[in-house]
Amino acid sequence: MPKDFIVTIDMGGTKQLACVINSSDGIVARVKQSTDPQSTEREYIKSIAKITKDVIKSSSVGKENIKAVCLGMAGSVNPYKGTIYLAPNLGLKNFNIKKMLENEINYPVLVENDVNLAALGIKNFEVDKSSKNLLAIFVGTGIGGGLILNGELYRGSNFVAGEIGHILVKKDGAVCGCGKRGCFETIASRTAITNKIISDVKNGKESSLAKMIEAGEIIKSKSLAKAVKDDDQLVTGHIIDACDVIGGVLASVTNLLN
Repeated sequence: MPKDFIVTIDMGGTKQLACVINSSDGIVARVKQSTDPQSTEREYIKSIAKITKDVIKSSSVGKENIKAVCLGMAGSVNPYKGTIYLAPNLGLKNFNIKKMLENEINYPVLVENDVNLAALGIKNFEVDKSSKNLLAIFVGTGIGGGLILNGELYRGSNFVAGEIGHILVKKDGAVCGCGKRGCFETIASRTAITNKIISDVKNGKESSLAKMIEAGEIIKSKSLAKAVKDDDQLVTGHIIDACDVIGGVLASVTNLLN
């Protein structure tokens, strides 16, 4: 078997998703595990090493056929040095994850912002090949953005171009993980939506998610989707409110770029 497979890892604020993939076969194995956002740097390295080992083991690809590991991280990342400048949802700052991870797993490691990688994937596989400009937005634990301009990934001079989640939307609003107040993601991310739902339920409002909230379970996107499908008015209302904010921000960004 040719040595042309890579392990790709999406390192999110609540979960890690790893795949073994190449250009001809696509995804040949997939493994998911939870992320503990309170982890230390060393604990993150051990966690990433574990999921790397697990996904290779679950595939039919021998470890000698893995060419590299590509790590997508939320936050500002210097891909040339492999340094995470700031990943607020993971509690990481000025951390050279590339060097430490390479020492741990003995594979070359590429590090890039997760939504930048997603934007490249959309450009290469999901839109018309003639499209040279796009803005990819992903809503999850936070809100991230990736910019493709004139066919090339645009990172900005400080590697934070496209970080739409930290646009100021509400002056003196909730404190963001980045340290500022009123950022876009404090209002319209899945985390923001679920926090509002939890607060309302604890204050006596009805929701199909009440039992999950009382049990202290994490509310994931699929739980929100099911609640909307089940006509949960509380959940639906908060999602509509978030969509209104998202639409307004995207309209402004469209005017800026277009």
